[in-house]
Amino acid sequence: EMDLEPLTDEEFEERRLMVDAEMAEDPEHEDHIHRRLGRKNTKNACTCTKVAYDHGKLKEKDLQKLIRKCDGVNTVTIKRMWESGEYDVDTICGPGTNVVKKGKKKKNKKETKTKVVETAVKFRRQGGGGGGRNNRDNELNFDCRKGECYASGQTLIQQEGHNCEISRDRNGAGECDDGLVCYDPQGRSRGTGTCTRLVRFAPRNMACD
Repeated sequence: EMDLEPLTDEEFEERRLMVDAEMAEDPEHEDHIHRRLGRKNTKNACTCTKVAYDHGKLKEKDLQKLIRKCDGVNTVTIKRMWESGEYDVDTICGPGTNVVKKGKKKKNKKETKTKVVETAVKFRRQGGGGGGRNNRDNELNFDCRKGECYASGQTLIQQEGHNCEISRDRNGAGECDDGLVCYDPQGRSRGTGTCTRLVRFAPRNMACD
């Protein structure tokens, strides 16, 4: 089991602005296309209403350990802690998982040796996610910069009834899957909420559209 390190508010905002800028420049950016939440219509175009930003990070060395563990046989999970003290555990890989790596060559300080450093890693489990994941493959994507690897993807998108971070949903992010909002009946603007489906003419203390 791997522990996903939470992002500070500053890290989250910095990464959000970077993703927004790169997606504004290229809406089909290969590093961010997985962030668009929504179903495809009959023309195979995504009717996306939300964008999923980063959910946490791993050190680059820990990501390398994860890659070695995901050998096509082992089942490996990732643990995500919430501000409330609760945690979620999601499966990253198991039999049949594809690991796709993209890297670039980097020389050491003395420029005597060259090695390939991963800049992006994708774990994809085939067959659709089920459970409200719109029949998409479960994917976990890591974007590595300066020794930190930031995690996003369908594997970490929260389903109805699961935990979410209230303030990050309000910042235009989507920790909950398409059609859900991060809701707290007490009306708090921070802390741990619950992914909830909007209901028209909802009773008091329920999320309403």
